[in-house]
Amino acid sequence: MQNIEKELEKKIKELETRLENETEDKIRLLEEIEELRRIRTYYNALMQNTEDFILICDSNGVSQAFNERYKQRGEKLLNIEIKSGIQPHKLSGNPETIKYWDSLQARALNGEQFIAEYNDVNNSRYFETLFSPIKQGGKVTGFTEITRDITARKLIEKALQESESFNSSLLKNSPTAIVVYNPDTSVRYVNPFFETLTGFSSGDVLGIKIPYPWSVEDAKYGSIEKRQKEGVKRSERKFRKKNGEIAWSEINVTPIYKDGELIYSLGTWIDISERKNAEQEKEKLQKQLQQAQKMEAIGNLAGGVAHDYNNISSVIMGYAELALTTVKPDDPLHGYLNHILDASKRATDITKQLLAFARKQPIAPKVLDLNDTIKSMLSMIKRLIGEDIDLAWMPGPDTWSVKMDPSQVDQILVNLSVNARDAIVNVGKVTIETANVIFDEEYCSDHLGFKPGEYAMLAVSDDGIGMTLEQQEKIFEPFYTTKDFGKGTGLGLSTIYGIVKQNNGFINVYSEPGKGSTFRIYLPKEETSQTVKPVDKKVMSSSFGQGQTIMVAEDDKAILELIEMVLKKLRYHVLGTSTPKEALKLAGGYTSKIDLLITDIVLPEMNGRELAEVLCKQHADLKVLFMSGYTANVILHRGVLDEGINNIAKPFSLEAFAAKVKEVLEA
Repeated sequence: MQNIEKELEKKIKELETRLENETEDKIRLLEEIEELRRIRTYYNALMQNTEDFILICDSNGVSQAFNERYKQRGEKLLNIEIKSGIQPHKLSGNPETIKYWDSLQARALNGEQFIAEYNDVNNSRYFETLFSPIKQGGKVTGFTEITRDITARKLIEKALQESESFNSSLLKNSPTAIVVYNPDTSVRYVNPFFETLTGFSSGDVLGIKIPYPWSVEDAKYGSIEKRQKEGVKRSERKFRKKNGEIAWSEINVTPIYKDGELIYSLGTWIDISERKNAEQEKEKLQKQLQQAQKMEAIGNLAGGVAHDYNNISSVIMGYAELALTTVKPDDPLHGYLNHILDASKRATDITKQLLAFARKQPIAPKVLDLNDTIKSMLSMIKRLIGEDIDLAWMPGPDTWSVKMDPSQVDQILVNLSVNARDAIVNVGKVTIETANVIFDEEYCSDHLGFKPGEYAMLAVSDDGIGMTLEQQEKIFEPFYTTKDFGKGTGLGLSTIYGIVKQNNGFINVYSEPGKGSTFRIYLPKEETSQTVKPVDKKVMSSSFGQGQTIMVAEDDKAILELIEMVLKKLRYHVLGTSTPKEALKLAGGYTSKIDLLITDIVLPEMNGRELAEVLCKQHADLKVLFMSGYTANVILHRGVLDEGINNIAKPFSLEAFAAKVKEVLEA
């Protein structure tokens, strides 16, 4: 810089000398002098205030070294002494450095202007140099090198790159699905885990707007625009995967603003399908538990009142039957008595249905050929559903045997057939079919209530009015009915439910409004090959006894009197007692043979079975007939009658009672 200043001073003095010569154009000289002085001022200001290191070079080397300050910076920069006429890089001694800088200077001497970036010798700082050619008369005579320390900038750039790399790595490897929305709701970005979670790749979704292909219930949560502006915290929503599967996610939408304007929204998705499925499963189990508790409560209630209720019904029915034998058919009283009898029987049926539903009805299971059992009932079912409805019977080939009480098959078919008939408007069709079905572990894991194994399937279908999903959820509850008021008790399907569960099976229903209903019952396959053939049900007429002695133990006085009266009319000798203590005392003092003990199950002091065991030890060949309004488990194991046990359920008709007494005595 000092040399340039000397050159400028020298030039100014020359012009001032010429100014003293009167032959020169003084005005022009004064302008040139003023211009040179202005250039010197600007140049001094530039050199004193710039932070850049400036060299002016020609093909031979540095033509000027400007200022000691820059000389010092240059030495620090290049680790060499900067002097005029010297190419600094050639003093470095590094062949690669010399080759590199020769190539840069050659480019500048060829008239190219460009910027080069490089490190210092210790790689601790970064610099950039602007090479600019100097032209005189259209010819390149040299070049300038303006070097700037860019260490701070490079460090910032490096930090930004590292930050971007870090952020990019976080996005790519995040176990959370990330979606970035533009203000117009179009998808701006999705990370790789989004594809893992949903199956949709970035190519599938970038740029798309509402409705999104994964949306299931967007409307429930308001518009995406509102959620973008306000943000949504911890919203749990269903979404549809690319393969159509429905899953659950927890979604947070965070709006990002700049200068008060929404620039994009960040959505994070966390897969909560496992938790939601567990919650739903827990909710189902809780509902099942509540349902089971409700059913148990109703069952206990039914069992608790059944004994007393059936005793009362027995008295009403018994005396009504006795009264009918004394009244002529044309007497108006005969009709009244029949109405009383019919009402008692209907009330009794309700109690029986409750006991069946509660699985407290005593049963005597037998190995049945399901096809033969159903076939024997077809004529009765046809009469039951009426002539306007077609009955189709489609038995499966070699349908497996089942073990259950034949009367329960009757109850199932009658109830389902009546329901099918009532669901059909005018004309229609009822189909009964059987088949063999095998369920494996995989199938049962996806179908609540199903258990792996081999089953005989019984299905009853109709083409009637069908049911809604809400109705299907309640149909097995007692007293719930889809029929009009006064046309159903709501106990038919609950009875079937209890029977199926009592026999370790399960029941499934499929129905749609206007498309009919199908009930499928699955009963465990019974391996025993010996089956019981169904017999036609005939009402047995009462027959007289031959003077046998029958002891009756019944704590209900009205029933005891009724039974005594009936047995005496049937020509039996009767020993009536109201308590076990009286029965034991009477039997102990009775010298003749006691042929039959008829005892109620529930008695004071000891139950009917305990009484029978004591008396059977005292009287050889004593036969026993139990009467039960509600048997509890005195003569049952899990609701099944013990082998060899004779039982008649209250209330019973006098004709059925007489037949049962004769059957037991002659067995």
